[in-house]
Amino acid sequence: MKEVAGQAASFFYALPPVTLPSLNRFTCNTTSRFLIMMIRSAIVTILCSILALTACTKETSEKALDGIVQNLQEDSLFRNYFTEKNIDSIWRDPSGLKYRIQKTGSVESIKPTSVPTVIFTTKLLNGKVVQSSQGLPTNFDGRMLKEHIPGWQIGIPKIGKGGRIMLFIPSALAYGSAGISNLVPPNSPLVCEIDLVDFKD
Repeated sequence: MKEVAGQAASFFYALPPVTLPSLNRFTCNTTSRFLIMMIRSAIVTILCSILALTACTKETSEKALDGIVQNLQEDSLFRNYFTEKNIDSIWRDPSGLKYRIQKTGSVESIKPTSVPTVIFTTKLLNGKVVQSSQGLPTNFDGRMLKEHIPGWQIGIPKIGKGGRIMLFIPSALAYGSAGISNLVPPNSPLVCEIDLVDFKD
């Protein structure tokens, strides 16, 4: 931002002095000089804002484009995965999450503040298991649903108690570009098999 401000100031003060006809006839008193300084300052501020906004817009556009490319690549990976594993009846949430409900469970719906108890296995697309409850129920020490990854927050409410679901989670709804050190590589889509054993509000 300091660099942008410097560029804007250099640009403005490099311009030839502006002549104000109304002031040529009179002696430029202190008030007039102060007003001119204020006008200069305001113009520099506007130029800085325009340059900063342009830079931010470019950066935002580049990030958005990277996200679109990443999503397209992961969609292709998921399609290949579904074909190889002969998985059908896949539904797609507007968020980009893909899922397959194997058992609907009860009609009672879990809330973001509910604490789910689940039996789960999380894999990479290459089949490597990266997280698992080892076939035993866990509530992650009382963790609320809203504290889990976005893919779980979106997917688990699609079933009730006793339900079972497969979640095909894009990296953006999992651990993103950060991943988990020595466990989940950056930009890794995940496959989660989840049994919702119970939940408490």
